[in-house]
Amino acid sequence: MSKFRLQNVLDYRQRLEDQAQQKLAESLAHRQRLQQQREAHRSELDRLGQVMQQRQQEGISVNDLMLYQTRVDHQAEVLNGVELLLIDAEHQVEECRKEVLTASQDRESMDKLKEKDLKKQAYKEKQRETSQLDEVGARGRTDHD
Repeated sequence: MSKFRLQNVLDYRQRLEDQAQQKLAESLAHRQRLQQQREAHRSELDRLGQVMQQRQQEGISVNDLMLYQTRVDHQAEVLNGVELLLIDAEHQVEECRKEVLTASQDRESMDKLKEKDLKKQAYKEKQRETSQLDEVGARGRTDHD
């Protein structure tokens, strides 16, 4: 049987799908790292808030209170920045998922075309074999006559 005439296209689409899946995996890993950073910054912000509250109850100078407040504000800004990055990462993950879906659909359409082509080739081969057998059978009858 002959090779699928569009095998190069199928191989190319498979590579595109593989690349899209790799990009999705990287995006998911990046999003997970950002989620971990967000949780670490939230924990630090909570810890700072508790320490500041405890120090206020114990009595704290205005200067130290201002230093704690500055640190809390900075930590809140850092957390906000990570959350913005996380929103971007979520969008990137969704885009990658769409790319994987599109690449997968493109490859699947080529797979179906290949299956159809292989069935067509198998049918033609079977017809050829049947024709050859009929010819051999017809010769055999004419030889015996």
